[in-house]
Amino acid sequence: MVLGVGLMSGTSCDGIDAALVDISGSGSSTNIVLLRYVETKMPSTVREKILHISSGGATTAGEVALLSKNIAELFAKAAKTVIEEHGLNPCNVSFIGTHGQTIYHNPNEAMTLQIGTPSIIAQRTGCTTVADFRAADMALGGQGAPLIPYVDFLLHKSHHEARILVNVGGIANVTILPANARLDQVCAFDTGPGNMLMDQASAYYSDDNFSYDENGTLAKGGNLNENVLNWLLQHPFLKKPPPKSTGRDEFGIEFFHQLVQRFPDVNSKDMLATLNWFTAQTIWDAIAPFASRTGASSVWASGGGARNFTLMCNLQKICGHSCQVMGFDDVAFNSDAREAVAFAVLANETLHGITNNVPSVTGAEKSVVLGGIYPGRPGLNIFGN
Repeated sequence: MVLGVGLMSGTSCDGIDAALVDISGSGSSTNIVLLRYVETKMPSTVREKILHISSGGATTAGEVALLSKNIAELFAKAAKTVIEEHGLNPCNVSFIGTHGQTIYHNPNEAMTLQIGTPSIIAQRTGCTTVADFRAADMALGGQGAPLIPYVDFLLHKSHHEARILVNVGGIANVTILPANARLDQVCAFDTGPGNMLMDQASAYYSDDNFSYDENGTLAKGGNLNENVLNWLLQHPFLKKPPPKSTGRDEFGIEFFHQLVQRFPDVNSKDMLATLNWFTAQTIWDAIAPFASRTGASSVWASGGGARNFTLMCNLQKICGHSCQVMGFDDVAFNSDAREAVAFAVLANETLHGITNNVPSVTGAEKSVVLGGIYPGRPGLNIFGN
């Protein structure tokens, strides 16, 4: 038995996901048991700083370094919390895999930056820490994203049926697993905004009193505005073929401000209703050709957006009879833990020296071992051999 912790904070940067995982094997023999999952709320002052910097706000090198240090302390605390809530202490855990917090991602220029100093996490917990997963793929011409499809392939592929996995975080992404797929047959990419635009609208129309539309309640009470929808659907990212990835650089606060300036008379409920539908439609538009081609009959939904009742209803309505939208919780494990679990698995692969990107997904020239390794307590023999 090897215990690992996966840590994740996504583009919504509203919390830190920590998953304690029992991992056996590696590569195609990987098996996992999710032992504990904990979400720690991101302090509002830290979240505001992340959003300011990641949206291109003025800053200094010193401010970025301080933010990286503070985030690392929060990540280390989250790791210790999930371990201790399971009745263990960090000396029982072999390693941590951390995504860090993205503050810049520009695959067109092969640049990305995730902060949350991994050496701090390693030293606070004593656990060898694996981090900086995107850079090696980008060094070989890849997008550096998405990273989760490799883990989806290991854990969720089926010999008998095609599966479509959708994760709705700040950005929505999809993994298509044909029946009995080889790794080079996996297709995955970002479909566009997930919760990002809806969250920005919630904050804007509530004067920052609300950071999201819980359960899509406000959206449910509004009406679809066809003019807004048609304008949104013209975004050039949506017309790009895979492989592709996106983030705040394309759908962040600057884009949202363009939206509200163009449609100043649209009320809050109608705007949220339209953004909710737009998110659902762009997900289905992206996956529909693959559903038809592979014969997939179900969509497994995870991430914060899977808790948005209105969004899931809209997605099912758009899918019609083609696919059934199912909660990841119902077919696998706690959907909120999916990405954190993935970074524990990716770290396990890195520590075994196994390549863990998917070139057919990211566009990289070849397979590569992702991540940098930061030692924890001296003398730790992770795999006992």
